Amino acid sequence: MKSIEKVGSTVEEAINEGLQELGLERNQVEIEVIEEGGLLKKSIVKLTTKPTYDEKAFLFLNELLLKMNVDCSARLISDENFCRINIEGSECAKIIGRRGETLDAIQYLTSIIASKDLPESNRRVFVDAEDFREKRINTLCSIANHYAEKALRTGKPVKLEPMTPSDRKTIHSAIQTLSGVYSVSEGVDPFRFVVIVPENFDYIPGKMTYHKKDGNRHGQKRRDHSDGRPSSFGTSASFRRSGFGRTRTFEQKEKPF
Repeated sequence: MKSIEKVGSTVEEAINEGLQELGLERNQVEIEVIEEGGLLKKSIVKLTTKPTYDEKAFLFLNELLLKMNVDCSARLISDENFCRINIEGSECAKIIGRRGETLDAIQYLTSIIASKDLPESNRRVFVDAEDFREKRINTLCSIANHYAEKALRTGKPVKLEPMTPSDRKTIHSAIQTLSGVYSVSEGVDPFRFVVIVPENFDYIPGKMTYHKKDGNRHGQKRRDHSDGRPSSFGTSASFRRSGFGRTRTFEQKEKPF
């Protein structure tokens, strides 16, 4: 944020001079009238640029860490697509929480604050702590591969334990890179879970029903759960590099990451 003070014959004249110097519109600055001015006095105003999406996210997160009284600090690492904030410190475990649930909540709150008064922004907040998310993605990729192999070996669907929306999205994206299986989500949050299904089984949305393709008693083909789009990650290696992708689940809309 940047602040300047301008002097003018009137308040409006001082404001206009300040906007011209900053190269901004009136709705992009906060204006404080220091001196109204008069017959023998000049008007003085202070113009402060409004914080950007990234600045709002970073300021809020720092304030939150301070109020949580944890030995951690935030570091802003922005790029073209995301406002990336990494939390570092000796008490990061408190920030991460059980399987990243606290970290997800912090990211959600930070996103709401950053988007306030900037609903048209295409920016997104990505909050991490001591590279937890990358480690979690690697763990979930291993889980997806393990249970996909089990589904192929047994020829039956495999149910995973309940997961957060972001973890389910990671599992779905990992499964998209594998052949012979597909994945669906079932249940209601916070107990919603992923099911990994062999290709020779059909899934009936909302009925928790699986049956072999050859014995399709419903007389219909299995729906394409990938909505006709290729995987966002291509291979497992690129998936681990790129992070989250776009997935599709039934009955409930996934929240964006």
